[in-house]
Amino acid sequence: MFIFFIVLLIATAFVGWVAFNIHTAEQSRQTTRRRRSTQTSNNNMISFQNQNNNSAINSSPNTIISQSDQYTLTLNTEFHTSYEEVRQKSFGVLPAISLDACHGYVSPSGGFINYTIFQVVGKNPDTKRKNKRIIEAKTQEIAYEKAKEKGIVEPFEITILPAPKPTERQLEYAQDLGAPIPKGACQYDVSAIISRITDNSEQQVSERFAKLADEYGILFSRYESRNSIMKKAINLPHQQYMDLVNIPF
Repeated sequence: MFIFFIVLLIATAFVGWVAFNIHTAEQSRQTTRRRRSTQTSNNNMISFQNQNNNSAINSSPNTIISQSDQYTLTLNTEFHTSYEEVRQKSFGVLPAISLDACHGYVSPSGGFINYTIFQVVGKNPDTKRKNKRIIEAKTQEIAYEKAKEKGIVEPFEITILPAPKPTERQLEYAQDLGAPIPKGACQYDVSAIISRITDNSEQQVSERFAKLADEYGILFSRYESRNSIMKKAINLPHQQYMDLVNIPF
C-alpha cells in the first residue's frame, strides 16, 4: 500500500511537471506572436526593450504598449484653430502726419508724400548716350546729386512725374479692411494705410518724431506708421537713428 502511494505521488508530480512545461511553452509562443504582431503592425514604430521589467515601449505618437501586462494607453490630441478678421479699428480715415511736421511741403507729384518723383535724363560717361533715372527727392538740386550717384552726368533734363495712382487690387483690399481712402491718395499712401491696419499700427505718429524724420531726409507718406518710418531710418548715421528711437511715442 505504501509503495502504491509513492508511485501515485511520483506519477502525479510528473504529470504536473509536463502540464506546467506545456503551459509555459504555449505562453512563450503567444508572447512571441504578440511581440511580432506589435512590431509588424506599424512599420514606423520604434521599440525599446526595458531590461528591468522586460516591457516594450513603442514610440507611436498615441499608444504605449507593455508586453508584460498588455496594457494599452491611448492619447487623443485635438487641435483648435481660430481666425481673427483683420479690420480697421479706428473710425474714419486714419490720422495723417500734419503738413507742419513736413515743414509745409506739398509734393508736386501729388498724393500725401513728402518728396517729388523726378525723371532725370543725363549722359552715360562710358557710352556717351542719354540715360534716364527715376529719382525721389525733395528738390531738383538733390535729384541732380542722386542722378550723378547713379552714374549719369550733365547736362541734365529733368521732369516731374505724377505719383502712381492706387491699383484696383489695393482699393479692393482696403475696402475689405474697412479702410476709407482719402481723396487724392496715391499708391504709396494706400499702401501705407493698409500696412498700418495689418501691422496693428493705427496710432498716429507724433509731430515731433515726424518733423525730425523729415529733417533727416527720410522720404515717407504722411500716412505711414512710426515702425515703417524707423525701417527707412536704418541707413541714417547712428546718432540720428538713436535720436528718432529716443523720441517717446
